[in-house]
Amino acid sequence: MRTLKAGPIRIKSSDLIAWQHKRWSESLEDYFSQRRLLENKVIEILGSFGDAISGLVAALLFFGIALLSFLYNRSFRHKSSA
Repeated sequence: MRTLKAGPIRIKSSDLIAWQHKRWSESLEDYFSQRRLLENKVIEILGSFGDAISGLVAALLFFGIALLSFLYNRSFRHKSSA
């Protein structure tokens, strides 16, 4: 039966710094990719919200025009019948 002996491991400081830099770069890339995804979702939601607001304003405008036309025609008929 063989026994394994573990000896001290030597790591160059340049290798450690390169490894840390690689991990840091990967974490930044992950962060910004997730941020881009969230920003795209927010832009899509705000775009849909803007479309809904535009539709509401247009509907209220059409309703206002129809109401004014109705009131004008009613007062015009009332004046002409008197």
